[in-house]
Amino acid sequence: MAFPHTIYGDYGDEKVTSTSKIGGLPLGAKMELPDGRVYRHARVGTTALVAGKLYQGKAGEANTIFVKNTALAATAAVDATSVSITVAGTALGADVYNDGYLMSASSIGTGIGYLYKVKSAATTASGSTSVVTLASNDKVKVAMEGGTTTVGMRKNEFDSVLLATADTVGVNTLAGVSCSTAAASAYVWLQRKGPTAGFTDNTTLVVGTPVTASTTVAGAFGVKPAASGLSGKGYMEIGLCMSVAASAEFSMIDLMLE
Repeated sequence: MAFPHTIYGDYGDEKVTSTSKIGGLPLGAKMELPDGRVYRHARVGTTALVAGKLYQGKAGEANTIFVKNTALAATAAVDATSVSITVAGTALGADVYNDGYLMSASSIGTGIGYLYKVKSAATTASGSTSVVTLASNDKVKVAMEGGTTTVGMRKNEFDSVLLATADTVGVNTLAGVSCSTAAASAYVWLQRKGPTAGFTDNTTLVVGTPVTASTTVAGAFGVKPAASGLSGKGYMEIGLCMSVAASAEFSMIDLMLE
């Protein structure tokens, strides 16, 4: 074991952007500033980042076999550091699942119900076998049977982030608030906790009351509805309003994503 894994930064470090991984850190690495604000290392998607807006992880890949139906090409023994999968449908692109996750997803076979961290997955044509290398020390705990146990794969939730959508569902978990502008595909820090500038939708926030991801304006914060028994992105409390701005301006939000 090797703890801790929190990076302790200084004021202004959260605004650093790079064309490569910042400090060589993995996606999702945590940084804390002296005042307790918390950030996660992320990569921008295909659209440039806008400061002060709320972002979410990318939707699942088009090839639905990666959700839960990817067949193991061979048995993965206990302590194996990689697994081999058979790629059906759409080919597996380069670096798609780096820093992501592999889950033993089937209802039959052995070694089911485990989640593993992916280091890398080889680019593979449809119908061929790809070797998925697991993160250092995250070895196969219980053997998984080739041809029986199926697995699912998911991108890192901080990889290729996109603007939070104007709906109640979204396509992934909320990744955080952008701290600066950044070009498409750049590496950045997204804020997860503490005071932040937050884009405000067309509702009126109230100081001291809960806020949610807006369901009407992409990338914005809105008022948490009073109705109970509702579900979805627009009803999940993600912070408290500290100061109020008008519609399409920036309020101060005490962010509570972690």
